[in-house]
Amino acid sequence: MKYGVAFENSRNGVGAFCPGLDGMVVVGDDREDALRLMKRAFRWYIEALLEDGLPFPPQPDEGHVFEYFMDTEGIKKPKKGTTTAPLDVKRKGAKAARETAAQKAAAR
Repeated sequence: MKYGVAFENSRNGVGAFCPGLDGMVVVGDDREDALRLMKRAFRWYIEALLEDGLPFPPQPDEGHVFEYFMDTEGIKKPKKGTTTAPLDVKRKGAKAARETAAQKAAAR
């Protein structure tokens, strides 16, 4: 499944998010940095969904113009204890990780 990445400029840098993946928001110094962070966060997000046995959410059609797409193909459920996700994702699971990401994004 492919998810589009939307970018938004702000006074703090460049934000990137994937509509449909709740809490999937990163902010980088510039567009290249935001994309680098998004690639890492996307992998963690998908690994957490797979680890928790949750389905991939559908890509909503909200009229966003996407310049880049992330693909879930090739991302597999990590072996127990080997996920590349940060510790809070490992401990809390996908739902809590999305909530944590949303809280961090809101605090910026």
